[in-house]
Amino acid sequence: MSIVFTSCLVGSIVPLVFLRVGVDPAHAGAAIQVLMDISGVTITCVVCSVILHGHEALAHGKHAGVAGVT
Repeated sequence: MSIVFTSCLVGSIVPLVFLRVGVDPAHAGAAIQVLMDISGVTITCVVCSVILHGHEALAHGKHAGVAGVT
């Protein structure tokens, strides 16, 4: 769900930013695709790391908390 929200937000804002800067908004498609690829992989890695961190904590008998906080 967060990837869909991010893509809608980026897809709406980037063409407006390009227009304000003076660049043709039609060129925003490639920029949006690259930004969404990067953010999609980042969001997926963060979610997996949170899930796996919680799983490791449960396996070792510790309480699952925020990543990096003991």
